[in-house]
Amino acid sequence: MRFLLLPDESGQAILRRRNDRKRDCDCSLRLPTSNTGPRASDIGHRTPVIQHQTTQSMKNTLLICLLGLLCLPLSKLKAQSEVAESPPDTDLVYQSGIPGQEGESPSARMGTEDIILYMELPYAQAPDTLWLTYWSHLLKDHAQITPGIRLPLTAEVGNFFEGSDGYKSYCWRLQHSDEPIFFTLKSGDTELLTQWAVFPGDQARMRFDLPLGQVLMGGPSSEFFSAQAEISRLKAEQGFNSSPLMVSSHPERVLADSSNKARYEQASSRPAAVSVTMQFLVPGQNEIQVILPILAESLQENTIIQHLPRLLEGMTADKAEFLSQRAWAAALSLLMPRLNLAGEVLKDDTHSALFQDWLHTIPSRFDSLATDPMWVQTRYELLMLQGRVQEVGFFDLAAELSQYMQDQLLGRYVLENYRYLDSEQEQVFSKAERMVKTPWITDLLGELSERELKGREFIPGTLTDLDGNAYSLDSLRGKTLVLSFWISGCKFCMKYYTRTLREVFLELKDREDLVFVSINADKDTSRWKESILSDRFTHPDMLQLHQDEGTGILEAYKIVSFPQKLLIDPHHNLFLLTKNQYSPLELISLIEKANGEPFSYLQTKSHAQ
Repeated sequence: MRFLLLPDESGQAILRRRNDRKRDCDCSLRLPTSNTGPRASDIGHRTPVIQHQTTQSMKNTLLICLLGLLCLPLSKLKAQSEVAESPPDTDLVYQSGIPGQEGESPSARMGTEDIILYMELPYAQAPDTLWLTYWSHLLKDHAQITPGIRLPLTAEVGNFFEGSDGYKSYCWRLQHSDEPIFFTLKSGDTELLTQWAVFPGDQARMRFDLPLGQVLMGGPSSEFFSAQAEISRLKAEQGFNSSPLMVSSHPERVLADSSNKARYEQASSRPAAVSVTMQFLVPGQNEIQVILPILAESLQENTIIQHLPRLLEGMTADKAEFLSQRAWAAALSLLMPRLNLAGEVLKDDTHSALFQDWLHTIPSRFDSLATDPMWVQTRYELLMLQGRVQEVGFFDLAAELSQYMQDQLLGRYVLENYRYLDSEQEQVFSKAERMVKTPWITDLLGELSERELKGREFIPGTLTDLDGNAYSLDSLRGKTLVLSFWISGCKFCMKYYTRTLREVFLELKDREDLVFVSINADKDTSRWKESILSDRFTHPDMLQLHQDEGTGILEAYKIVSFPQKLLIDPHHNLFLLTKNQYSPLELISLIEKANGEPFSYLQTKSHAQ
């Protein structure tokens, strides 16, 4: 069975690792090499070796072996992937790599709940390592929200005995899973699979051909994975057949360019049945023309939803529910960008009523049985839009939904927006803490509280100064700290420094009770030092420190995007961690509050002298 696959365009609760149950695998058998058998050096000359076996008995033996291979279970086929490459004098023993299970065959250890996936890529396209990230609970694929567990899948060279000659294969095994797992698979920067689900006991083999956009499926769970691939393909196809949209207050200026005009006229002249032409959305003028076709069509008529009955045939109830949610999420995610762009028009009474009728075509049962993270993410976007249209608070709208859906939506809202809330942080957090009941989401909120709530003790970590020496911010206890996190080349970091931080630093740099700390996260420290001298990201007179990505203070506070600002009060407690941009006066006001009193009453070096 063959399907076209185009990676999903979609796009995180910290997953607790159960070390005794969730491990990846080393799926390889080693076969002893004899004088009569194939050697590792024969790999590149397999055809001549076979052709030279001319006796009838050898032909019969080979035929029997090949027929036997076709009947082997998937796990045993994969286990033979390195037979032709086995070193001399090795035993036929499964190399598990799992303590206490050395020497056991896959079938001896395999329980009914084991998840096993094999992935194959053509040799020319296959990297040495694929990267797989998986979650048992997923709100958003973001290191600050639910980062998941990231695993390297190391390639094994395929061979003709298992039909994978010319391919590299990769194995992922998760033992004794008792709940659905979600995973994303990447080859370099290319996402092969995005937030797919795998249920307890699922086992499948996938072969990808990136240039052709194809994926072939095999194994007992192939129908379920084929259905996920088909939904991704249908979504990509529907996007392919949608007119591109450009938002411009002056489309005539875009078309004033002769080359743009010629291309637009060319697109407009093509047969409408086999082409699409760009639409212009002019804010305040034609938004309704963009959204009316969406609101006028029942979601039940969407192409993706129309294919659902075929995709659900033969599925278990839990997989059918997941696929239904995934299909609806795919259909809605294509419409959300246009609805968000025209959101203000929906506030009109007539159009608001149309919007509400359209919302009612979405199956309400999904809100109580939410198992697909993409559906929850889509519901989150819908609720945000609904709040703007109806001018109702997000928490109030979420309270109308089932407890589990409410918890997921509120969890994501708090985790995603906490660093933009500033003075409202404590109020929003307290409200979420009262409303959320789901244990894994309350755990996430508890970790956020311990890490970022105002008044928590600052975690300084150890950084590196310009001379390469270790530096601890503990040495600055008793002073108010203004920490700025940045990387070279970041335009938002440059904007924050040149428009705000530079002016504030020059105004307050002589104060004895205040220290401006500039923390860089460049991979190349030489680039960091060059950027300091440029006066575009930081001032050379600030305390300049470096922290490697994903370590120290960056890891402790989950700082993965830039710029971010952290204010520490004189007691070495956290005052504010924020992503917001400020004017110079706003930033000075925040620093005054962190310090505990207005600066006009504080002693400066100039006054002391």
